[in-house]
Amino acid sequence: MDIGCAVCKLYAVLDERFPVEYVGIDHDPEFIRVAHERYGNRSNFQVRCTRATDTGAFAGIERPDLVCALETLEHIPERDSIRIIDSVSRLAPRRFVCSVPVEVGPALWIKNVGSLLLGYERHKQRPWREVFWAGIYQLNRLPPHRTGHAGFDWRWLAQTIRHFMHVRELRKSPVPFLPAAFAFSVMFVAEPWPEAHRD
Repeated sequence: MDIGCAVCKLYAVLDERFPVEYVGIDHDPEFIRVAHERYGNRSNFQVRCTRATDTGAFAGIERPDLVCALETLEHIPERDSIRIIDSVSRLAPRRFVCSVPVEVGPALWIKNVGSLLLGYERHKQRPWREVFWAGIYQLNRLPPHRTGHAGFDWRWLAQTIRHFMHVRELRKSPVPFLPAAFAFSVMFVAEPWPEAHRD
């Protein structure tokens, strides 16, 4: 299951390598239309135009091997992310893989200065004052996180996932051995808690 699947690029990657049964979930009708055009005739492909928080979004899905939310949860309000992670944990997938950008700490400064030097537009997306405060973890000086990258704190998400599932790995990109403060993105690999640790 792929939460925030967009045009289902993950399906294309997995289908080349594994015998998958794929279910993508996204609320954007245009993404769903494009995905149907590309893969709708394949018997192992299904996509749902719904929000992951909607009742019935996960209906009929029983214990999937893998649930992904790749570069998705930073675009969802925190209260909804909690509901999604809770729902995923109830599915008890073998693995939950979630990646998000690092938008706090020195990594944010590095990304924005790099954007400026390379001629990208990232550094224009928010005032440098906000970038400064987020770079020293002073998120209380910023507007609250809503659906964009501004104000998003991956550390909050790490603890939320940990509340519902066992985080087996925290992977950092682009260089795995650097501290997360200098990573551009992080990926969580989680699994259901053993029976003894469940409420």
